[in-house]
Amino acid sequence: MEIKTVPCRFKPYGCPVKVTPDLLTKHYEEDVSSHLNLATKALKLQASTKAFQKEASECATRRCEDVDRSNILLRRQLEALQLFEKIVSGTVDPDSDQKNDDGDDGSSEKLTTQTAALKLEKLIR
Repeated sequence: MEIKTVPCRFKPYGCPVKVTPDLLTKHYEEDVSSHLNLATKALKLQASTKAFQKEASECATRRCEDVDRSNILLRRQLEALQLFEKIVSGTVDPDSDQKNDDGDDGSSEKLTTQTAALKLEKLIR
């Protein structure tokens, strides 16, 4: 006949004891100190894990913000290069119908060589 054993309720925290049901109460009474130590270690580990998760989250947020700043800078550089290409290729002239919408004063004007140069200067600052 097989003897039925049950695990200690502190097994998830590291207690390896398996006893018969009639000895379980005795085990709990005798191993209070070791169970308290196991529970304390588990709580410390949980706190450490939460601190690590918070730090990792803050790091990820900082990296996302850095990527966003880099993205904005790259977009400005691309816009400047595209504008520079128009100036160099001669597609910007005083009779141009293209609009300059740099958003400074909300007005739109023809994209002349002079306004294109001013916009380019602003973009590369």
